[in-house]
Amino acid sequence: SGTQEEGYKNLRKDFLKPYKNAFRDHVTGKTQEVSVEHINVHEGKEIWYQTRAKATFENGRAIKMTGIIENIDKRKALEVQVKEAQQLVADAVDNIEAGIILWDKQDIAVLVNKYMKNLVGRNLNINTSYRELSKTFIESGMFDTQGIDIDEYIEGRIKARSEIKDN
Repeated sequence: SGTQEEGYKNLRKDFLKPYKNAFRDHVTGKTQEVSVEHINVHEGKEIWYQTRAKATFENGRAIKMTGIIENIDKRKALEVQVKEAQQLVADAVDNIEAGIILWDKQDIAVLVNKYMKNLVGRNLNINTSYRELSKTFIESGMFDTQGIDIDEYIEGRIKARSEIKDN
């Protein structure tokens, strides 16, 4: 068998420290198992892998390690394609001359375009609830709420939205 360092010879240098840390954290009890994604270099070609392993402990010491190294190169390539497609859509929506907010099923903003941010006059953060952004819209003067109970108004809009989503 080779030396410990020979076991890392194909690991791309910037993955060496997180790779070693994942194993150290497991054998010292900080994690239940090793799960680390990394790039190995084979004959000049970079390939993504995921290493998963679990130690067998005896008297508090790791005495054996069982694991699997899986080639995840295709999955990583798909993740890059999805991310690029999402960015393409986000860029296109960002350049539409209308205020647009995209909400997820839990009514959390996942996309807010530039026009909407400019319309409100402040930065609108994604991962913000409909309730919170509604307060921001009201504070910005977008809605005429003279003589209206603001909390009641927002709750009414939330109720109306949920009825639409349920249908």
